[in-house]
Amino acid sequence: MNINKKKVLYKFIDLQRASSFLMEKQLVRLADSMVNKISSIDDANIDNSTSRLQIFNDEESCLINEYFMKGTITVVDDCVARLPPWLWLIIKPVFIDVEDLRKDIIEYGIHSKEELCNFYKSNASENKYGKDKSSLYLYFATNQDGSNFPIKYRIFPNEYSPIFNKLNGALIQGNFHNHSLYSDGMYSMEELKDFAMKANRSYIGISDHSHYVGGVSSEQLTRQAHEIDLLNRKGGSFLLKGIECEILKDGSLDMDAFTLSILDYVIVACHRHELMTKKEATDRIIRAVENEHSNILAHPLARIYQKKVGMYLDIHKVIDACIANNVAIEINGDPDRLDLPPEYIRYAINHGAMFTIDSDTHKGQSFKNINNAIRIGEDYLIPSEQILNTKLLNELERFFKK
Repeated sequence: MNINKKKVLYKFIDLQRASSFLMEKQLVRLADSMVNKISSIDDANIDNSTSRLQIFNDEESCLINEYFMKGTITVVDDCVARLPPWLWLIIKPVFIDVEDLRKDIIEYGIHSKEELCNFYKSNASENKYGKDKSSLYLYFATNQDGSNFPIKYRIFPNEYSPIFNKLNGALIQGNFHNHSLYSDGMYSMEELKDFAMKANRSYIGISDHSHYVGGVSSEQLTRQAHEIDLLNRKGGSFLLKGIECEILKDGSLDMDAFTLSILDYVIVACHRHELMTKKEATDRIIRAVENEHSNILAHPLARIYQKKVGMYLDIHKVIDACIANNVAIEINGDPDRLDLPPEYIRYAINHGAMFTIDSDTHKGQSFKNINNAIRIGEDYLIPSEQILNTKLLNELERFFKK
C-alpha cells in the first residue's frame, strides 16, 4: 500500500475510534466515509490532487490536503484530545469493541487504567465476556501503554550511527529481515546489497511481505528470485532469497508450498488478527512453526510500541515448538518492536534455541536497527553458536534445509 495512503487511512481510523467512543455521530459519518473511500482508491490516486477531486467532496479534499501540507488533521487531533491519554491508548487499536468499552466505563465508574484492569479481573467481567476473553482484555489493558517495553534498547539510528559488526566477539556475517521495493521497503535490492557490502556482510536476505498483507504474489516472488540470481553474478555480498510469509488466523501460511520451496529460507510472522485468546494465539503460532518450510519466527508477539500490545501467547510453548522444529527465533531490532521480549531470552538459551538478530529494514536508517538486537544479545550473553547471523553460507544452508 502507498505510504501516504496508509498514513491518511490510519488517521481517519483514529477518528473512527475516537468519535465512536465519544458518540459524535457527525464525525463518525465523516470518518466512515473517508475510510471507505481511501480504502477503495488506487494507491497512485491518493497523491494526485486531480484524481482526489473526482472521489472526495470539497470538505474531504480539504482534510486530505491539510494532511499533505501539515502532516496532521486538526479535526482528528481535536477529537482525540478530548480523551484521557491512558484511555486513548486502549481505544486506538482495533482491539476492544468501542461500544462495550464505553458501557463498561460508565456502568462501573472507571476513571483510570488501574480501575479498568481491576474490572477485567472481576466476576462482572467474566460473567459478561467469559474467563478467556476477560484474561485477554486484562493483558491488553495492562500492557498497551508500553509499560512492559524494554525502553532502554529503543534507540533510533541516524546517518552518523555506526553499524555493529560483532556480537559477543563473533563476527556478524549477515542478516535476514530486509524489505525491498517489491513490498513496503523503500530500497531496491541493489541498494540493500550495497548496505551489506559497506557493512562488510558476506550475505543479506531479501524477505518481502507476502500477498495477504499487501506484499508479493507467487509470480512476483519468482521474478524477484530471477533478479537475485542476476545480482549475485556480479559478486559482492550474496543475496539470499527469502520471504516474510504471513501466518493466517488458522496458523497456515499464505503462500503455496511449491513457491516457498524455491527460496533459501522462509520467515513466518503475524501482522493481523491479533485479537485471540491465549490458547488460540499460541496454537496459531505453533502450527506455523511446525510447517516444513518455516525457518525463522519473526517478532513473535507482533507488538508495536504503544500501538499494538502484541499477541497473548504462552511464549514458552512457542519457544519449545521452535526448538523442536528447528526454527530460529528472531530478536527484532526495530525500536518499536524489540521482539522477542528480552525477558524470555534466558529460557530460550537454556533450552537450546537458535536466534537471529535483525533489522527489519524498511526505510531511512533502519538497516542499522540490528544494533539494538546486538545490544540485547550482548546484555543477555547469547552464545555465538546459537546465533544464525554468525554462520557461514554453507552452515546456513544446512540449518535451513532442516
